[in-house]
This record gives sequence, structure tokens and C-alpha cells, in this order.
Amino acid sequence: MKELDPIPFTVELGQFYQRAKTSGTVNVTMKRLTREPSQGQRKRKLEDTTMTEATETSADDDKEYVCLIRAKFKNENISTRVNGTEYEKFQQAYSNIIKAYMDALKKKDRKAKVNQKKPTAAAAASKLKPSA
Repeated sequence: MKELDPIPFTVELGQFYQRAKTSGTVNVTMKRLTREPSQGQRKRKLEDTTMTEATETSADDDKEYVCLIRAKFKNENISTRVNGTEYEKFQQAYSNIIKAYMDALKKKDRKAKVNQKKPTAAAAASKLKPSA
């Protein structure tokens, strides 16, 4: 997976959407990163965390988090990290790309519903009576 800066990421994402017009799908995911994992760091089990660690993490509530954005097209993956201060600028660039490349959407074909009256009990009974 290629990790890019936000500006080259948006350019590459635009190219993904351009190629997806003929065939394929582009998947974009966004999530908040709560911490930077060091290399080789292993995930701890829930039982290993102590109360002191839980209170320490709650003290960092005023900390600005990073947003991780990933995009996938066929077998190509790209990602970027956006700080909270740059997020609005990135979101504006991302929305411009979405608006530019979402012109190939098709309206869903819906079959016209035929309004058929349900037969009433009297009408059904009159059809069942033999005529003499």
C-alpha cells in the first residue's frame, strides 16, 4: 500500500475514479487513528490493560487525532494521513473529486406499478354464482 501526502492522494484518487468509469469500483474508507503504533509493536489483549493505563488514555482527550484515509481500486491501494488542522482543506478537495467523477451514475429503472383494484367480497361472490 502506497502512503501518500494528502495532495498527491487526491490526484491519485481522481485517476482511480477516471479508470473506474469503464469498469471497476473504488472503495474509500476513513477512520480516526488513536495512536501511532511503533514498528514491531504487538496488540495487547484486553486483560493486560490496567486501570492506570485506562485513566492515562482518558487524560489525552484534548489531543488531536489523525484521520487515516484509504482507497482501493482493483489491486491498487493508496492511503494518506490527515491532521485535524488540515482535515477541512482535504475534505473540500475530496468533495470536488467526488463531484467531478460521479457523473456516470445511472438512475434506477423502476417498473411502473399498475393499480389493480382488489376484488371485493360481493364482486367475488357474483362471479361464483352460476347464471341460469
